[in-house]
Amino acid sequence: MLDDKKEENERETKDESVKTYINEKISNRHRKEKKKEIHKYKKTISLMTSPQILIKRPTTLSFVKNGHPAF
Repeated sequence: MLDDKKEENERETKDESVKTYINEKISNRHRKEKKKEIHKYKKTISLMTSPQILIKRPTTLSFVKNGHPAF
C-alpha cells in the first residue's frame, strides 16, 4: 500500500518535472527568437543612421553641381 503511493508520488513528480522542463525549453526558444528579432531591428536602425549612408545620400549641393544625384 505504501509502496504504491510512493511510486505514484514519484511518477507524478517526474511528470511535473518533465512538464516544467518542456515549458522552460519552449520559453527559452521564444526568448531566443525575440532576441534575434530585436537584434535584427537594432541592426537595421543602426545601418539606417550610420554615417556612411548619411554621407552617400545626395545633398542639394551635389544636385546643383552635377545636375543629377550623386550616389
